[in-house]
Amino acid sequence: MKKLIYLIALLAATSAAEAQVIKEINSTVTKHCFNDKDAAIYAKAEKFIEEKGDNMTEADWDYVAKLGYDEMQGSYFGLGTAGCSWYCGDGGPIKITASSRLASQGANNYNEKNLHDFLANTPWVEGVEGDGIGEWVEYTFKAKNPRITSIYIVNGYNKSESAFKNNSRVKKLKLYIKGKPVAILNLQDTRCEQFFKIDPVTDANKEWTMKFEIVDIYKGDKWDDTAISEIYFDGLDVH
Repeated sequence: MKKLIYLIALLAATSAAEAQVIKEINSTVTKHCFNDKDAAIYAKAEKFIEEKGDNMTEADWDYVAKLGYDEMQGSYFGLGTAGCSWYCGDGGPIKITASSRLASQGANNYNEKNLHDFLANTPWVEGVEGDGIGEWVEYTFKAKNPRITSIYIVNGYNKSESAFKNNSRVKKLKLYIKGKPVAILNLQDTRCEQFFKIDPVTDANKEWTMKFEIVDIYKGDKWDDTAISEIYFDGLDVH
């Protein structure tokens, strides 16, 4: 009986200690949002540039600029690294792994590497039965990686409005840093980019990890598959 009481107390103490560590962080939505109408207009500008080729004039560039084309951004779904960014200072992961992934379908693949290609329309999709609760992706960083202070996420399968709604999106992610749970990230159900501020983190001596585990979802209208289109970072030590 004493041993049982001791075990119960130990479990309670462990749970209480973890509860003290875990905090909830709400996302902030950026102005970088996506919709089908603007995507179609941008595609019109890209087609115009392709057809004109080397014959683009200054007036032509003014025209595509009015359509929303941004030469630095490139693709309509391009993200994060136009011009000089945190990544210029050799920041970023050296490896990305996942607990599962949905099998490729035709030309579409749902690999975890899609999460860090700086395109908001190429998702990682978990590959287990059901909603994907408990599935995760993990980023590995080198020692002395520039410190991370912000996490940027594009939720869902952001290729189109129908793809976004038909597939499940993440509502809550549990964030682990160096193997320890540190926060619950509360995501909004939006096609806009969103970010989270965290305390600066790196490791001066060895490789380290940041893991994102699905703990709650927004249910898809058609499929159970849960998708995230992008997770990338910003921080210090590069300017």
